[in-house]
Amino acid sequence: MPTLKKILSQKTDQQLMYYVNNPNKHTDEAVDLALVELRSRGVELPENINQVITEKKAAFEKQKRRNKFYFSGITVAFCIVGGMFSIGAAIAVMAYHEILKSLLGIDCMYSWYFMWFSTGVFSIGLPLFFFRYFQSMKPESMTYLLGFFFMYSVVEIICLQVFFLMFTADLTSMCEANSHILPTNNWGLLLAYVVLIMISVVFERSDVNIKSEE
Repeated sequence: MPTLKKILSQKTDQQLMYYVNNPNKHTDEAVDLALVELRSRGVELPENINQVITEKKAAFEKQKRRNKFYFSGITVAFCIVGGMFSIGAAIAVMAYHEILKSLLGIDCMYSWYFMWFSTGVFSIGLPLFFFRYFQSMKPESMTYLLGFFFMYSVVEIICLQVFFLMFTADLTSMCEANSHILPTNNWGLLLAYVVLIMISVVFERSDVNIKSEE
């Protein structure tokens, strides 16, 4: 506290008023010390300055709730109608495996292993990329967030489903049968949805999930 008080004592009146006018950006201690410093300098402040600060904090919290993007709720709704994405995952697997095996000439077994590895990398990389994009978004760009989040969710759930389904797949038998379709495993599909929802909860609770217009 003495250190913070010393720092504030070196600031100008205008800088101290910034603390008072923007209490949501500073700790309660910093705002209180700024008030004490301003009063010690004889700066004229409204008599109800403490009430004004409280009202500003309340207004900010209200604005914060309004601007918060509820990723988890949208993801749950997305998962409820997620059956069609299992079909999308199957089509993506068939196309991807055919490209690796036929066009690129990769051995059947290695092509499955490469698909397993690549979907695992994408499953980790896509959330990081989306979070980075979300961090850089401006408040006026929030109208595009829902569409971008939907596209991210589609690709992410497909990668997760393929990655988890391959844990139980008998790749040797599949290559011998020249099959391009992964066997269905309800636990693998369920785990993919659970992971997707968990990632969305992390997004929702992150500090950057506030897009203030101020």
